Amino acid sequence: MAHCGHEHVPGVFSSSRQNPTRKEINYQKKNENRTNQILDYEIEMDWESLRRSWFWLPRPIRDSAVGFGTSASAIAITFPAETLVRQFHVTDRAKHNTRTLVKEMSKRGARGFYQGLGPALITQPVFWAVYAPTYGALKRFSGHDSFVWNMGQSYAASCFAAAVSNPLWVLRQRMQTEIVKGKRNTYPSLIRELGRENGARTFFRGLNVTMVKNVQMMALMPLFEKWKDQAQSGEGWGGMIKTFGLNTTVVVAISAASAKIVSSTAVYPLDVLRTNMRFVEGKTVTVRNVAKDVLLKRSGGALNLFRGLGWYWVSASSMFGLMQAFKAWIEPYVEEHS
Repeated sequence: MAHCGHEHVPGVFSSSRQNPTRKEINYQKKNENRTNQILDYEIEMDWESLRRSWFWLPRPIRDSAVGFGTSASAIAITFPAETLVRQFHVTDRAKHNTRTLVKEMSKRGARGFYQGLGPALITQPVFWAVYAPTYGALKRFSGHDSFVWNMGQSYAASCFAAAVSNPLWVLRQRMQTEIVKGKRNTYPSLIRELGRENGARTFFRGLNVTMVKNVQMMALMPLFEKWKDQAQSGEGWGGMIKTFGLNTTVVVAISAASAKIVSSTAVYPLDVLRTNMRFVEGKTVTVRNVAKDVLLKRSGGALNLFRGLGWYWVSASSMFGLMQAFKAWIEPYVEEHS
């Protein structure tokens, strides 16, 4: 019987026949399976290409991305405590304590506790995104990895990162202390206000104090790396932490938090002065004038230089501990696939 000039193709069902043969059904399933395998392979290749494009980036770029991401995550968690610290720095102990400051922040709802979070999510991550690859590059370039060499290399990297990120720190800390002034600036209006005070120089206010304060970085990273290594070898402070049966990520977090407390406490007064330099509105703001205001015009005298230290230990140690814990969790995977 003639087929009207149409050749029968297995797997393509004729409209005149509603019940395909078993052979045609099997052929159709085979084609569908083959198509699905090709699609799966293409998707897998696309993911593999994406993965390789990330892991094969130059190490400084990967270090920068990891530093940025882990820092931003840690800041988002600890930011309310950090905002409280900044407000302690610029207020009089006779008028404000934890209860009154929290009450003032609560009047603005969640925004009161997270005011300044926007620039914060850029500021500190930018600092660590610059610091991490710079510190690593200096260690590789010098060929030295001893505690003393790392102190100098850490300080150099921190000064460079601080200079790059200082304008963002000014914006962040001024926004964090706006509640104390009863102001409701937006970021654009605050940027204009800072610009009117002393032009571009306003955005580098406190950088001179930062360069001195960054001596803490000479101890922070070397101490953290030493205690982290001790945890692996079972010696010293790091080894003692490990004896509690904690997993590696938790040991890293505790080592980092401890290093932050030890390294930053001695230079904490400089942090108080720097915050006040960025808080004061005016064309000329000097360390001397700010120190006179903090020490002589507020209740408490020299104790004002340590105002908010307890909350600083909570916020700063938690932030650095979480950041290094996130990094310890991510880096093995990055190294494995590099």
